[in-house]
Order: sequence, then C-alpha cells, then structure tokens
Amino acid sequence: MSNYNFRIKNYHSIEDAEIFINGITVLSGDNGCGKSTICRWLYYIVNQIYLFENTVYNEYKEALASLIDEWQFVLRTKLYGTQFRDSVSTNFDLEDSFKQILFSLAQKLAEYLSIETDTQNRNRLLNYLGVTSFENFSIEFLNIAKEKHDILQKDAIDKLQNRRLNDFVATISSVYQETDSYPQSIELQEDGVNIIEKNNVGRLLNLHNAIYIDTPMFLSINEGGNFNWRELRFLLNNRSKNSYQIPEVILSEIKKIVGGRFSEQNDLFGNKKLHFVSGSTDIAIEKTATGVKTFAYLYKLLENGHLTKNSILLIDEPEAHLHPQWIVDLAHILVLINKNIGSKIVLATHNPDMVSAVQTIADKEDLLSQTNFYGAVKNLDSMRYIFKQYFQDVENIFQSFNIALDKIESYESRL
Repeated sequence: MSNYNFRIKNYHSIEDAEIFINGITVLSGDNGCGKSTICRWLYYIVNQIYLFENTVYNEYKEALASLIDEWQFVLRTKLYGTQFRDSVSTNFDLEDSFKQILFSLAQKLAEYLSIETDTQNRNRLLNYLGVTSFENFSIEFLNIAKEKHDILQKDAIDKLQNRRLNDFVATISSVYQETDSYPQSIELQEDGVNIIEKNNVGRLLNLHNAIYIDTPMFLSINEGGNFNWRELRFLLNNRSKNSYQIPEVILSEIKKIVGGRFSEQNDLFGNKKLHFVSGSTDIAIEKTATGVKTFAYLYKLLENGHLTKNSILLIDEPEAHLHPQWIVDLAHILVLINKNIGSKIVLATHNPDMVSAVQTIADKEDLLSQTNFYGAVKNLDSMRYIFKQYFQDVENIFQSFNIALDKIESYESRL
C-alpha cells in the first residue's frame, strides 16, 4: 500500500498543513481552521489527476460540437418564402464520425445557400462561415473546418503530453465549478515522489478516486446541489464498472447497527429510489433520520464497489447528527473499511467521542500504526492555523477539547 503526503501552505485560514496519509487520518481543530479546505482540495486533485485525460478529451469533443453548432446556425436563419429547418447531430464519436458529419453539413449548407436568391444575404452568410465565394463553397468550407479542427486537436494533444499545472487547474475549475483560487503552495507525494511539480502534474499509481462527503443531507435532495453531491448520488445509484467483491461482512454490520436494510425501489415515475426497510417500516431514504443517512451512503458505496484499495474516502464531521453510540459504531465501520478493503480514510472532526473511538478501535484492529491524528493550532501572530501531527497520541487533541470545559467553568452571568 502506498503512502501519501499532502501539503497546503498560506491558503485562507491555513498557515501550514502537511498531512501524512497511510491508512486513517484524523484532522481536528476549531471551526474555520481549514479542515474542510484540506478535504476539498484533496478530493479535487486526486480525482482530476486520474481523470485529466478524460476531461481534456471531453473538452476537445465539446469544442468540435460547438463548431458544428456554430456553422449549422446558418441553417436556422430565415430565408424569405422558404422553409428549411434541416440540421445535423452534434452527438458523435471522434474522429471519423466528425468528418462524416462535416461532409453532411457542407452539403446541407451548400444546398441552403443555393436557394438563397438575395445575393447580399448570401454574401452575409458566406462571410459568417468564413468562405469567400459560393462557387468553391464545399472545398473552401472543408478546408476552413479542417484547419480549425487541427488547431483544437493540436491543443488537446499538447495538454495531454505536457500535463501543465495551469491546464490541470483549469480542468478543476471547469469540472467542479470551483470559483475559489487555486492554492499557490500545494504539494502531493506518492511514496516520496512529487506528483505536483512547479509547472507540471504527474500521475498517481495507486490512488484512482476520491469520494468527499461534507454532509449526509445530500440524500435529502433528489437533484441539483454542488458537484460532489451530484457525483455522490450517481455513485449510490450505479454500480462500479470494475469487478469487485461485495464486502458482505461490513454490510451485515451496518444492517445490524441501523436495525434494517437498504433497498432500491421504483417510484411512480419509474425512477430508482433508495429506501430504508425495518420490519413493517418502509421509508424513502430522504425522509429518514440523518443518522440513518450516514450509514446508508456508506452501505451503497460499499455495495456498488466504489470503495476500493485505490480509493480515498474524505468525510467532513462524520459524527454530525449521530447518537454517541452510533459515533462509536461509525468509527468501527470506517476502521473495518480500511482494514478489509484498503481504502484510505480522512476524517475532519471536532468531536472527542469520534477521536477516542477511532484511536481505540484502530488499536484493537492492529491498525494504530497506520492511523495519524492532527490538531490545528492557531498562530496568534498570523491568526492562521498550523496542523500539528500527533501520530497516534490524542492527548494534545483532548487538551484542546478541554478548553470548552474551562470556558463553561469560567462563565459568569452577565445579567
């Protein structure tokens, strides 16, 4: 199993966060210290490193489709006394299909222009298409199209070959609709090898997908929301295309905890919906208690094969909405996922029960050496946070929790 170092410096509330990931990593600290920021950028970067080629290819294909749509816009302009509403599809595979569509479009455009009797309007349309004369329309148009196609293709190949950091960052912005600025100082290493260089981004060998859960409430929304909510709903509704072995032991443990099972049913419109079934109780998952939702998403991610040895699961405040007993149960499930499947896990928390449960259960499962705890400490000079590594010792984290007790004890009525 590979080990990873992820580091962000001088970004928002973070002064320095260097996080070692080799099993289970727990991030603890104040609200607003940067725990979610770490999870979010790790999610973006891991996924986009693996999917960079797909993104560039799709952008290339969309650019070609946009060209065709731009050209065939001429077919939708009005010719006086003529009904001509023909068009070609922009849903195609590269490269032969594009060429076939292009030839078809050239013929339709030539036919369209041939019935235009208004010379001035025809010249206007030719000018829009970049063609100088109607007599040589097909040859000239296809040459123009080939030139634009070659420019787009060359640009895509250049991006794929060089994997420049600025192109990589641009794909993050476009795919995840991320409007925040990219951290100027960010590092990722796999087994000591830099994956993010100053100007280029390499490839990860043993980390293929990141799953980020910032709240179980995404299960209460059927559509819309931010990118990772939409992705999560897709993962819960679709099985992995890769072969995998369903972890029945962990799934049985989850069913035991919630006292029921999760099943897929069709609604009145034939849409697949997740339900929680317990005895005579049968409830759509969006109407269940939030704690049940937490175990539901883990159950479906496991059942559908999206958590593997090449995955990293990032959960922001996993204990939110959970009874203390279920916090312990959740920690147990997460430790079992790491032990039996090999998925890396990063938890952002400020709950002492979660910290204690992870430490204790990881120790009992002989995983404590692969479990690391971090605490965010505020630098009063910069008013930013430094994430300090406490390895397997949680004493310093609990001291930070005790500040709340001290505050309670020092509280005086102001009435």
